Amino acid sequence: MSKMADDEKPLRSTDLLQRLGANNSIAAVTVRVNGILSSYHRRFAPATDPDPESLVSLQKGSNTYFETCDEEGSGKYRKRFSLGRNRATLLLLGLVFAALLFFAKIWTTPDLGRDEALLRISPDDWRQCTDNQRVIPRLAIIRPYVKRQIPKLSKWIRKWGEKNLRPCDEQVAADLIFWYNRDLDKEPEARERVQAALESVPQARACFGNVYFMSANLTDEQDVYYFSDRERRYVSPGTTFMFYPLFGKKDLVEKYGYFFYMEPDTVPIRAKWLHALYSESIGADNKFWVKGTDPAYYVKRRSYYWSYEVEKKHINGNAIYRLGNDCFNRLLKRVEYEYTDNPFDMAMYNYRIHKAHSNEMKVYGHLFAYSPIIRNYGHFPYSLSKARQNPKTFLVHGVNQRA
Repeated sequence: MSKMADDEKPLRSTDLLQRLGANNSIAAVTVRVNGILSSYHRRFAPATDPDPESLVSLQKGSNTYFETCDEEGSGKYRKRFSLGRNRATLLLLGLVFAALLFFAKIWTTPDLGRDEALLRISPDDWRQCTDNQRVIPRLAIIRPYVKRQIPKLSKWIRKWGEKNLRPCDEQVAADLIFWYNRDLDKEPEARERVQAALESVPQARACFGNVYFMSANLTDEQDVYYFSDRERRYVSPGTTFMFYPLFGKKDLVEKYGYFFYMEPDTVPIRAKWLHALYSESIGADNKFWVKGTDPAYYVKRRSYYWSYEVEKKHINGNAIYRLGNDCFNRLLKRVEYEYTDNPFDMAMYNYRIHKAHSNEMKVYGHLFAYSPIIRNYGHFPYSLSKARQNPKTFLVHGVNQRA
């Protein structure tokens, strides 16, 4: 192969800098960047790529190109890095795409019928709060459920008849409330199947004073629960519409001091669990607003669903809650307003750790308490024998029970 003449040799970035001169600063910076790119190519290019020495740098207007050619100069291998106008175009396209996502979220968000009073809550409302209200000495066990959960719910109610899972050995000042997401008058089977399961275990039924069935009457737009791939979190207006309204129901507020929110996948692991719940709530020496458990499963540092700190320390929704406290009720309204479609347990923890509420939590933070009475394993597998090792643990939230 004949030797290439001096004027035909490929230009290096340093040579091009000298030709451009010091006055053309923009072009000089561009060539510097291209020099870095060619250096990167020489370091990481595979063996099959063309010789790095064959890189040709050409200045064309406001854009700089790198062309890779074989030794014959045929241009068989060709890669281009375009700067300048293309970068501004990509930035503009990115801004347009972000705007479309933002407006699409607004246009597609349904009107869920939120209370407009939430908009009128002062962020400094907590400053006028005092906790001098009497605790009514009666506990409610509230079991929320939807139609597809009826088989699982009925199965575990029947297990309450087993001696090692019986709720009590004598009646407790507690009532059992089944909280259905739709209208029980229109779907009577949802009541009948659960009622039949409870009546099949008279020993367990005798532990509760009264048994009630209530309907949440959610609409199709409200009864939603899914994982958003775009936002990397659960969107859960359905669970929030089942939870927050409980604190304003007159029938509950006038009868009970606390309630335990017991989802269908929350199960007892030893007997007398109703006695334990009563002692942890009505019989507790210290007042509290929420008492429950943090995750008992391993939390990855890079969580797929939500932030590491939130998943590691939040109190799971299956917990004991204070009823009839004005301060707590107002706080819940602020939580609902700021985290409208978040799962309510995550929403409460996000509210508590937000720096905007740090002064408020200095006053109320101790009223969110952790207790070993229940352990949260979520959808992760857990060992029943290990869960029973702590004598103060009576219930488990989880679906993958092992021996």
